Amino acid sequence: MQFPTPKTLENVRQFLGLSSYYRRFIENYSKIAEPLSRLTKKDVKYVWETEQEIAFNILKDKLVKSPVLAHFDPSLDIEVRCDGSGIGRNPVGDPIEAKDVTERTLVVNVETLTSEEIRERQLRDPKISKIMRLLPKYEHLSCRDRKKLKKFHINEQGLLYRKVENHSADKLCIVIPRCLRKDLYSMHDDPLSGHLGQKKTFERINSRFYFPGMRKYINRYVKTCVECQTRKFPTVPPAGLLQPIIVGGVCEKFGLDILGPFPKSLRDNKYIIVGTEYLTRFAI
Repeated sequence: MQFPTPKTLENVRQFLGLSSYYRRFIENYSKIAEPLSRLTKKDVKYVWETEQEIAFNILKDKLVKSPVLAHFDPSLDIEVRCDGSGIGRNPVGDPIEAKDVTERTLVVNVETLTSEEIRERQLRDPKISKIMRLLPKYEHLSCRDRKKLKKFHINEQGLLYRKVENHSADKLCIVIPRCLRKDLYSMHDDPLSGHLGQKKTFERINSRFYFPGMRKYINRYVKTCVECQTRKFPTVPPAGLLQPIIVGGVCEKFGLDILGPFPKSLRDNKYIIVGTEYLTRFAI
């Protein structure tokens, strides 16, 4: 593949844009491209070294080779391996084929967002960008605004975090813009996530991320999960049906309700008793 070695940061971004278009066909694309992606981060000096040259040549080579990834075939037995790293997220599954012993890695969605990309998405969110604009002026804001912003923090990369209270120790969780919230669905929907309930799904997401109204948002999503509704069985007994009270005649049965305590009256009374005759519903 004839592609000149990048000489500037703009050249690196052009090459990453080209290669990223085919990333779904390149195994471990995020790991391979990490030395190049690192150059595009904020406050990183552009220095083209050996590791960048190696990553550049590997990607060029993979772009002209036949794809080595395969689409998922549910009829085959699957061997699942976790290929985790601090650079990218890459769940791997290998179909075990009787006809072909060769292992094929499944096509999966692997995405590594740089700090700069996350920051750009935060700035596009109207509510989050407003907080990011106000934080540098924190000392000059009103007491009311300062109270609302005291848990937010912008780190050295310009990312907005929020302090979340925890039983063991408080922690900083990155604030997720609206456009990235759907990416958190995998922490509930992924087969390895177990389709946990509302509480455990919230705790899992809340351990790393934050956005306003998160608990209500997660609870609503888990409640409407089709897989959970069709496959999970309720663990609590259903409520019993209401039964009418049979009354044979007037003044046969009465019901009493006690309300209170209330502030004492002039006669030192704190409770109200309401009596009802069951047949006529007459209040006594």
